[in-house]
Amino acid sequence: MSRLQTALVRWLGLKEPAEEATGALANEQLGSIAVRLALYPQEWIERRVEGVQFMDDTTVRQRVSVTLRHPQPGFFSDAARPNEGQLIYVPLALLSKRTLRKLDVAYEDGATFAVPATARNGELTSLGLSEAVWGYSETRGRAGLSARSLEVLDLLVRAPRDKAEPLLDIIKDADEELGQVLMEPNEFRTFCCFRGSLG
Repeated sequence: MSRLQTALVRWLGLKEPAEEATGALANEQLGSIAVRLALYPQEWIERRVEGVQFMDDTTVRQRVSVTLRHPQPGFFSDAARPNEGQLIYVPLALLSKRTLRKLDVAYEDGATFAVPATARNGELTSLGLSEAVWGYSETRGRAGLSARSLEVLDLLVRAPRDKAEPLLDIIKDADEELGQVLMEPNEFRTFCCFRGSLG
């Protein structure tokens, strides 16, 4: 498996891809898929159970069991629709932007699989969120987003909390492009505010 594939999870059944699997999706497609899944978990998570065990003063073991279902046809955009055998990122948790040590993610049988590094996660989330907000802005009669707005979205996703939180004021400012696009409460505004406040 390629380095990219080890960081991805197969869409159906969470198994390794078959030999005849189609090519890898572009980063923009992967980001779009991951953000769409993060925005609408009720469309693909059938059941989620979490358990926490405090091992000692500095160690917490968290166990999460998730039952997935394939979303309804049309859930993904035509430009970012995974095909059978293609690998995608599945956002099982939205974690704080901080260092996690000894993070293991495993299948039911105990076999582990990779999770994306912070930089890769930030890259895909930024691409997916930018694409989603850009598309939303077009439905509101705008011609996409300025370079400044794209930079703000990128920083909201990637920056540490002390740098990201002040950017939330831009989303709430009616004189700013993002403030105008995200003026009304919607899933994109909520996601931006949530990502920006993660510390």
